[in-house]
Amino acid sequence: RMEAMTSKIDSLVAGLRLPFVELCREFNLSSTAAQILMVAVAPMARGEIARLFGILGNDENRPIVDRYLIEAVIAGDSRAARAAVAREMAEDAPLIRFGLLRMSMVDKGAALFGAVTVDPVLIERIRGRAATDSSGDASAVRTTQRTLAELHLPLQFKRDLVLAFAAPRTVDDPVRVVLRGRRGAGRHTAIAALAARVGRTVAAIDCHRLPRAGKLMALSLRQELFRALLRGAVPVVSGLEVADPADAEGQDLIKQALRNHPGPVIIRATPEASVPLDPGYLTLKLSPLSESERADFWRVALAEAGLHAADVDGLAARYRVGPGVISHVIEQAVIRRGHEPAAGNDNQLEDSGPMLEEVARQHIATRLAHIATHVTRLAKWEQVALPDDVHDSIREFIARIRHRKTVYEKWGFDDKMSTSRGLTALFYGPPGTGKSMVAGLVARELGLDLYRVDLARIVSKWIGETEKNLSEVFDAAEDGQV
Repeated sequence: RMEAMTSKIDSLVAGLRLPFVELCREFNLSSTAAQILMVAVAPMARGEIARLFGILGNDENRPIVDRYLIEAVIAGDSRAARAAVAREMAEDAPLIRFGLLRMSMVDKGAALFGAVTVDPVLIERIRGRAATDSSGDASAVRTTQRTLAELHLPLQFKRDLVLAFAAPRTVDDPVRVVLRGRRGAGRHTAIAALAARVGRTVAAIDCHRLPRAGKLMALSLRQELFRALLRGAVPVVSGLEVADPADAEGQDLIKQALRNHPGPVIIRATPEASVPLDPGYLTLKLSPLSESERADFWRVALAEAGLHAADVDGLAARYRVGPGVISHVIEQAVIRRGHEPAAGNDNQLEDSGPMLEEVARQHIATRLAHIATHVTRLAKWEQVALPDDVHDSIREFIARIRHRKTVYEKWGFDDKMSTSRGLTALFYGPPGTGKSMVAGLVARELGLDLYRVDLARIVSKWIGETEKNLSEVFDAAEDGQV
């Protein structure tokens, strides 16, 4: 014991990192809790200790570590020490509450002999290794090379984001932020840039890859949040809307998992989605770019990449995507051309518009491929015979779409209208009267893609899945002007 104490003092004097000590301080563990954690970790870190614990248990059917063994190793015959161990292993104590220890589900009468384990990521953290590998779980490590100042996001949004994390918080009052916006609005990139300021990464947790049942999702989400904490990453949770809203118990457990996490949590949500969070969280919203703002962003991003597009306004009008998707499209176009971003490159004068158009179209097609079919044969005016009144209605419908920028942006109706902004046409009549042909005619006149949506592929027996598929159809169609 004296040798171990001397070695510890020498390490502190030498300025060496002591991961276990850092972990105990980070979670504010008591001396007893630290001893419990060390007993649970020891057999996973050292094989000979696992063998000794097996001998001590003297029963091949017992787990290597259970609560009874922990009490025997730490407390012995002391009733006071056993009571202290029991307090530190209660559900509301830091070891269980934060997920440092995992208790197997057993009958209450056999609780003393339920297996006590720890997450493998915790073992790597204690060993002092960089626990960044996220293979096999629902998290992905996200980084960015761009600073928050370089991101083309509203200044007020960036200011509110920085202030949300700058305010002093405690373990019992951690920061919770809900970022609302459409896909590709730049929410992940903004958080990654902010985290990079303090030398941290982002752990993107996708709830679509977690079990759908509320209770199982809550357990898995808790584990992913804990792993993010051990990696020193900021967790960004997406897809919480896949949880069944009618499952009250599951919703409460998910809310509890988000409440008990001691570090900051970011929730990515759509503008209208509800999130299972306790009151007191901060909501930040990234509104969709207008057509003029999209065109400006296309120009800036293309200039930074050293690319040139002849019809930037056409790209902005054709694809109603956010900054994130635009940046990704340009990056893929650069890779495909083998083009290195550099000022004055000869390739800068070459029109990259067709390639950008193709890549952007692929983004939309990927989102629609599993529920819709791309129609490539589009009718022309001379192939369609229509009564005069229907012909005029179709012409008017096309003109309204073409002039929407003038009406909404130049005439200012964008600030006055909150509903009925889209245009809907209902074609009805017996089979063979040309309904599909006229739809193709509209698409050809506007230079848009036409997709035939199969309702049989949208409807699902799973609760909430039909709504999610239908929402994805309209979101992708709006982004791609399909």
